[in-house]
Amino acid sequence: MTLALVTGASSGIGRAIAMRLAERGYDLVVTARRKDHLDALADEVDGRWGRRTEVLTANLRDPSDLHRVAERAGADDVDILVANAGFSTRGYFPELRTDLEVAQIELNVISTVVLCQAAARGMSARGHGKILVTSSAASFQPLPGLATYGASKAFLRSFAQALDGELRPRGVTVTCLAPGFTSTEETPLPIRPRWLWSTSDVVARAAIDGMLAGRAV
Repeated sequence: MTLALVTGASSGIGRAIAMRLAERGYDLVVTARRKDHLDALADEVDGRWGRRTEVLTANLRDPSDLHRVAERAGADDVDILVANAGFSTRGYFPELRTDLEVAQIELNVISTVVLCQAAARGMSARGHGKILVTSSAASFQPLPGLATYGASKAFLRSFAQALDGELRPRGVTVTCLAPGFTSTEETPLPIRPRWLWSTSDVVARAAIDGMLAGRAV
């Protein structure tokens, strides 16, 4: 296996996973909304490891963009799909913007289902492949103040584990990544105790180790 498609690759955990896959010898297809961030990632990957990086700028909430990325995810040369794109809102649910709550479901849930199905069709037909779905430790319990986010991540955890049960007999493994508090470019370390937090790079290395070992969670 030599090519990995990573969504949400412009920053945070997605970028760290893309970098660590390149370090391990994988060529990349990286997608996100911010082309300048993806181009910078591609330059760094080429400079450090000489791996090929295909930049695919897309907003996965846009149906036409999602269809375009799904077609790429289902191509014969894609051996790994990392379905990582997502975002969260927080606050008192009755006061939150309805459009952002719906957008969160569209990105976190709908785009992941579409991309996983596209990749799974090709991978299962070929008899090999790996899918990594980024859920969250938030998926294990209801989270007042993060109601939609926690529910979307619970969906992803259940979905990924069910897919693994379906696809593993066909030679395809699905790994659910469920990180806890993670420091990223958008989420710097807060005042909370430092020991509660991981970095994007630590999470990425654990994610790749688990995925390549075929762990379900």
